Amino acid sequence: MFFGALYRYKTVHLLFYFIFLRMEYGSNASSYIQLNSFWQK
Repeated sequence: MFFGALYRYKTVHLLFYFIFLRMEYGSNASSYIQLNSFWQK
């Protein structure tokens, strides 16, 4: 139950972060690399 809520939060957070990246940088490859490095931390 706790992990389900955590997973759901992470998914929503990822979605908002991806939208933010697209607004900031457009749909270029560097934003995707930054997104990956963000989730590696």
